Amino acid sequence: MIHAVSRRVPIVRRALAALAVPLALCAAPAFAQVACTNINTVQISSSPLMNNEYGGHLNAHIRGQVPPPGFTQNNRTLFRDAQDWTEAYNTLAAQNPPLYCAQNPQPDAEAARDLPIQFFSYQCTAANAAGVCTAGREIQTNTVRVVMRFINRRWVLYTAYPVPR
Repeated sequence: MIHAVSRRVPIVRRALAALAVPLALCAAPAFAQVACTNINTVQISSSPLMNNEYGGHLNAHIRGQVPPPGFTQNNRTLFRDAQDWTEAYNTLAAQNPPLYCAQNPQPDAEAARDLPIQFFSYQCTAANAAGVCTAGREIQTNTVRVVMRFINRRWVLYTAYPVPR
C-alpha cells in the first residue's frame, strides 16, 4: 500500500507543476510591458489631428497646429511641421529595444525617451489668442523628447518636442 501512495505523489507533483505555468502567466501581466508604439491608442494619438482629443498636447510643439485649450506655442520649441514630427515618431517606432509602456500602470504613469535626431526646429517667441505661434526663429536641435502618459485608462502620446542644443 505504501508503494502505491509513493507512485501517486509524482503524479500529483507533475499536475501541480503543470498548473503552475498557466497561473504564472496569468500573474505576469501585472509586470509585463508592451512596446508603446504597438498600442492602438498611442498610434491614434500620435496623429496631430487626434492628439488634442486624446488628452495630449503634441500640437503645442508643431508649428502651424492649434494647441489644446490651456496650452500655447509661445516660448516653446516647435517641430517645423507635422512631417518632422512624423519622422521622429517613425524613428521611435523603429528603435530596438523599443520604448515600453506598462500593461497595468498607475494613473498618470509615464514612459519617455530622448531620441538623437537633428532638426532645424523653430523657437516660438509670440503666439495669438488661440496659442498658435506668430513669431520666432529657426534653431538647430539634436534631440527629440517623446513622452507617453496613461490618461483615462489608456496610453496616449502625451507630448513630443525638439530639445534645443
